[in-house]
Amino acid sequence: MPSLELHPGKTKIVYCKDSNRTKQWENTCFDFLGFSFRARSAANQSGIAFSSFQPAVSRSSLKAIKQTIRGWKIHAKTSESLQDLAKVLNPVIRGWFQYYGRFYRTALQLLAKHLDDRLAKWARRKFKSFKNRRNAVNNWLRGICKENPKLFAHWQYFRV
Repeated sequence: MPSLELHPGKTKIVYCKDSNRTKQWENTCFDFLGFSFRARSAANQSGIAFSSFQPAVSRSSLKAIKQTIRGWKIHAKTSESLQDLAKVLNPVIRGWFQYYGRFYRTALQLLAKHLDDRLAKWARRKFKSFKNRRNAVNNWLRGICKENPKLFAHWQYFRV
């Protein structure tokens, strides 16, 4: 029967630093399955802030997701409607938000903003009246989000 061996370059002891454990240590965070485990701010039921060792989406996962979104080239799909884009993109976006949003969902706000920026870029190319008007296109997207908050999966978590 094969034995379990630890890889010396990948194995490390991590100190789970939080409000109750305040010592200084070499390693206080680690990444596993796309999550980064480290001390993060939290609030108790009374609203008092404290530090807690919690998982959230890792930087490398966010970078890979953003790379995937850029690869979709949403801005070049000007022949499609917003509803068509939503139909194609929502299953993937919903999967990301369900998986990575399980813990510390606020870490996904940057991803939601990135998606909205890509949609704004699409609108600026599709509708020439928005070409050099970033505020106008953002206001237009906010209006769409208010009218139909379930159009894009990430709008259900974070509004534009």
